[in-house]
Amino acid sequence: MPLSLLTIENIEKVIPYLDSFALTTILDEYISPTHEPLYTFENALARFLNGKKVAHRNNEWMLSRRKELNQLIKEHFNMS
Repeated sequence: MPLSLLTIENIEKVIPYLDSFALTTILDEYISPTHEPLYTFENALARFLNGKKVAHRNNEWMLSRRKELNQLIKEHFNMS
């Protein structure tokens, strides 16, 4: 499965785990024949991490940016 089928968000969700696993290792799980054809990347990542007994890790930059964007939206619509 070509890397081009991953979204930027998929890659961002993998970043916190790259100190423990190579991206190619995670991608190998994604293209594994054990998955259903329409298995999402997030499902494959969760299955991979559960198999490795690795706890969920947040991408702190994504969380920070989401908080900023939510605040901007609230301010724009005078919801704050």
